Amino acid sequence: MSPFLNPETETQIIPEKQYKFVSDKGQIAFETLVNKATPLHDEIAVNHELGTPTDYDPETLEVDDAGYVERQKNGVLLFWGQSNSCIPRDEINARTNTQELAQRLTEKKVDIEEGIW
Repeated sequence: MSPFLNPETETQIIPEKQYKFVSDKGQIAFETLVNKATPLHDEIAVNHELGTPTDYDPETLEVDDAGYVERQKNGVLLFWGQSNSCIPRDEINARTNTQELAQRLTEKKVDIEEGIW
């Protein structure tokens, strides 16, 4: 199981390393992008008991947000991109909500890429 974002694990995210993340239920789980065997976003969600099956397709999970995270050279965490295997419950506010949650969890500055969905 991959770690949840918190002050201890946040320091593990280092420059030039990208991670997949899934945000749901007030938590952010992330998995390092090491090779093509890296789990899909829906697999990360299932491994952490996050996400809700959609009404139209039980194989597709709704989560608060999913995409990629990396530490910028200035130390700021950047949340960007989107998932092909999970959909957001609230497309308009998904990334902003992730930014606010990540700032609460880490007590550090977080940046986001807007207009992801």
